[in-house]
Amino acid sequence: MATQRKGMNPGDQQHQENVERGQVPTHEGERAYQVVFRAAAQPPRVSITPGFADRVMQRIAAREATYTHREWGWFVAGLVVFVMAALVSILLTGFQFKLTFLNPVKGLILLGIILVIAFQWIDKHWIKPVT
Repeated sequence: MATQRKGMNPGDQQHQENVERGQVPTHEGERAYQVVFRAAAQPPRVSITPGFADRVMQRIAAREATYTHREWGWFVAGLVVFVMAALVSILLTGFQFKLTFLNPVKGLILLGIILVIAFQWIDKHWIKPVT
């Protein structure tokens, strides 16, 4: 007897082996297996018209473009609400913008910014030039 196939119980395994050997089905379960295996052995009766894949890809691209416009709309709306809330908060609380905690590390922050810009420029112009 062959090893049990993954995901099949022993009864199903036996029915499948009997059908594969070409034995005459003895009960309803084996007849059902025989019908299923005969149907699965035949190629599907579907004909695809020329250009089908192109039409599907065009529909997907159109939906993605619509989705992108909707996403940008929500992004802009959220950004406007955020800026308005920040301005109202600043005006109501009398907040003053002081970055005195950055005094000891200003040079490191500036160096980091310069290095990031330099690495981006090197990457764009030398490592991954745009074709």
